[in-house]
Amino acid sequence: MTLMQRLLLVVCAIGWTGCATLTAREPQRVNPQAAALKEFDDRVKEFRQLHDKLAAQLNDPIRETADAAKLAAGEKRLTVALRQARQHAKQGDLFTPAVAPIFREIVTRFYEGGNPKLETAPQDRPPAFSPKINASWPMAIPVPTTPPTLLAALPKLPEDLAYRFVDRTLVLMDVDTDLILDYLPYASRPTK
Repeated sequence: MTLMQRLLLVVCAIGWTGCATLTAREPQRVNPQAAALKEFDDRVKEFRQLHDKLAAQLNDPIRETADAAKLAAGEKRLTVALRQARQHAKQGDLFTPAVAPIFREIVTRFYEGGNPKLETAPQDRPPAFSPKINASWPMAIPVPTTPPTLLAALPKLPEDLAYRFVDRTLVLMDVDTDLILDYLPYASRPTK
């Protein structure tokens, strides 16, 4: 073997082992909280895509009409279509076990930081009901707002989704249809 062949063999061997060490790197470590929040965000986006797809298929003018009757009929058709498409949805599909503690921590920190309680006055407190997946928010019960400073601390939602509270339960709902998408029991501390 000539000197040139030996050098070529050594260079190839070094290159080969260098490639092997590049491919045999340790797997990249992922922050579990960041992964859980990304999964939540991805699941919310999947729902929004389903919502938009069904609305387009139904050709409903949800926001393109001033006619209240047409608007209500379109919302009802979309609600039925979403329920059908999500017939196997269950509690925890969006507020997964991985992300639930993160939401509880955010809400706990908010109230431990001296912020007002969820229900500031008895007349403002919505009557208690048990949220159910794919059920509509009861028409007889006012939809409470969530404090803006708490909304700023929670993961951002698309504009047509909203966080609401029923007693200590955090509810994720579709604003267009008043459909309850998921809920997180015991998201806040008991009120006094």
